Amino acid sequence: MDKISFLRKLDLFKDLSVNDLQLLCNLSQEVKIAAGDYLLREGDPGGALYIILQGEYEVIKRSGNSQMVLALRGPSEVIGEMSIIDQAPRSASVRALTPTTALMISSDMVNQLISASPAATMAIFQIMSSRMRSNEALLVQSEKMAGLGTLVAGITHELNNPAAAIQSGAAQLRKALAQTSISKHNDIYQIADDIYEASTRIAEIVGAVKTYSYLDQAPIQQVDIHKGLDNTLVILKHKLKQGIAVQKYYDPQLPLIEARGSELNQVWTNIIDNAIAALQPQLTQGQEAILTIRTSTDDKHIKVEISDNGPGMTEEIKGRIFEPFFTTKSQGEGTGLGLHICYNIITVKHHGQIQVRTQTTPPSGTTFNITLPIVYIGS
Repeated sequence: MDKISFLRKLDLFKDLSVNDLQLLCNLSQEVKIAAGDYLLREGDPGGALYIILQGEYEVIKRSGNSQMVLALRGPSEVIGEMSIIDQAPRSASVRALTPTTALMISSDMVNQLISASPAATMAIFQIMSSRMRSNEALLVQSEKMAGLGTLVAGITHELNNPAAAIQSGAAQLRKALAQTSISKHNDIYQIADDIYEASTRIAEIVGAVKTYSYLDQAPIQQVDIHKGLDNTLVILKHKLKQGIAVQKYYDPQLPLIEARGSELNQVWTNIIDNAIAALQPQLTQGQEAILTIRTSTDDKHIKVEISDNGPGMTEEIKGRIFEPFFTTKSQGEGTGLGLHICYNIITVKHHGQIQVRTQTTPPSGTTFNITLPIVYIGS
């Protein structure tokens, strides 16, 4: 590999002279890491940054008693810049997913680079700023979901027994009424039916929330994608009742997959909730509002397609929807983190793909295509 030509293409080094680039190459060191081994470990002192030449790494950070994947890094990307700039220990670990080669540049060389090239200084700070914002968003979301899981566990436990008791009592009341001479047109029959239907609905919601949250289960388990989608629709039923038709085309051969079930449910919730918001103009104008969900599979992957027939997005908006803190909603209505978190859950944590198609001219609408491996990478 021609390292000078490779480095010249990077924003970090584009303003350096050929002599400076040659010096940088001479003083840098190639580091080869086998798949599964660590390049950096959280808490270690930071003495160098790395430019990835070949292969792929995952960036991992401790969060409570578990680890969370913050990002994937591949060729041409920089790793380890934060510890050099703020003179602090490594804030995360970096592990090779494939056999990798990286160029190690010492902190002294980085300091010389910053002094010699304003463009390099700007590039490093732009990288740091973007990553800090993204990492902060992921960590905050992780803490929120952990707290929400504890809250949901308590609520579902407290609701489950009373709901079951009401449902059982209503069923017994209906049987008892059937054995009396009271006319079936009496209001008491309707009251008993209403109680039974309401308690059944409560039980359905409690069951959906418990399954949706994957309470008391390991982070990675065998996941039924159809059940996750259906539970999400139950959770969002109050928004769908305003007139949105749901069309489901599920592949009956879709296998269970190894995945982080509760996090995939976050993805379905964010995308479907956005689709519901996109369909509001259809409802306002008295037009048909349709949410369509399709699933399919091949030998190694499953695919989920979530579509709406709303007004669609412009190319400019489409190009930014996965950016952290970007939102088209009014102030106070959205954080701009939902689709960014979806992107990280699908691509970083599950090594899958998420793509979007959109059209603003008839037939308008937006479609999210999600592809996930059947076998969890790293299992």
